[in-house]
Amino acid sequence: MEFKRLILILVGLFLIVASILFLFVQKDALLSFTVAYINSSLVVLASFKTYKNMVDKRLALNDGAFEIDDRDTIDKLEDPYNLYDSEQEHKELDIKEAIKLEKKLAKANRRSLKETAKDSSAAFSFNRLLAYAALVGGFFYLLNSNNLNLLYYLPTLALPNIISVIYLINSKK
Repeated sequence: MEFKRLILILVGLFLIVASILFLFVQKDALLSFTVAYINSSLVVLASFKTYKNMVDKRLALNDGAFEIDDRDTIDKLEDPYNLYDSEQEHKELDIKEAIKLEKKLAKANRRSLKETAKDSSAAFSFNRLLAYAALVGGFFYLLNSNNLNLLYYLPTLALPNIISVIYLINSKK
């Protein structure tokens, strides 16, 4: 439901701004705005959809269970990798033993190729790649047809991102 609402907000804002631009600016500015807004919106929506699918898959694999980190915020900031357990006895190590221990911890935390591929599947999803291809293709279309107006194109690229962030902040309240 929230995804559809975001789409409606993006479409509504597009119609309002495009109507105003239609009345007051030249054709190239309106075309630059339209191409940038639609393609940037596609990238945002494809990213949302891809990450939603990734989270849903992870929850399905874990049967809805996830690990809860019960450490307080200060502990997370001071020790993000939980290297220093408060229950663990701290003893003095010489430098060689400390280096060996850190290397062992680094090897234990190293991610396999399979884990990396699983996490990067969201970055290389078909929807996102297609949206970015449309963004690049739209830019080159405007450039080759001499309709690129950077004064309207560049700020418009950020507009769907800003709208999405504001929408997410307001939906969490």
